[in-house]
Amino acid sequence: MQGDAIEWNVAIHDRDILISDHVIERIDCTNGKINWGIGIGLAGSTYDNSYPEDQAVKNFVVANITGSDCRQLVHVENGKHFVIRNVKAKKHHARFQ
Repeated sequence: MQGDAIEWNVAIHDRDILISDHVIERIDCTNGKINWGIGIGLAGSTYDNSYPEDQAVKNFVVANITGSDCRQLVHVENGKHFVIRNVKAKKHHARFQ
């Protein structure tokens, strides 16, 4: 697949997000797009090293995920107050292991 499997961007007002019980395979970005190839991605509105609360994706759980052949299986940008558990990854690109 070209792109990302599950992408949740600019989720600053969302609450109680649950992403659970997925098998994600072959999100491999073979077309050269350097930011593609993520199994599950969540992001706030902008990247800011001070991580302001009103700009962060927050209060979410990613659980029970199995994946292979992705650039990254789970990716979070500008996130706060979250849980990632029971993630089983294999055969990911060597550059990101």
